[in-house]
Amino acid sequence: MLLALAGVQRGEPARCISLSLARTAQWLMGAGLGHPEHPREANPDDHLVTLSDAARPVRVIAPVGLVGERVPAWASTTELGADPPSFPDEAPTRYPVE
Repeated sequence: MLLALAGVQRGEPARCISLSLARTAQWLMGAGLGHPEHPREANPDDHLVTLSDAARPVRVIAPVGLVGERVPAWASTTELGADPPSFPDEAPTRYPVE
């Protein structure tokens, strides 16, 4: 679903997708609330990367997993406070008018 939304944002034609919240809830509930018998050790040092584009180098945890077939990665960072939040004057059109 997120890939379809990203495609629309890039100007690609909208795709028809389906999403079942009931199925997702069933899957999550089926996972249970128990604790694994042997929890895995996590060493964050194995996942640290240094971004040097800011005023000083910043060490961050690298994104995990895949997005489709792509490996996500942090490209850069900025100095704290250099990017104030901003919002468009108008809401984007969700459905293109033809």
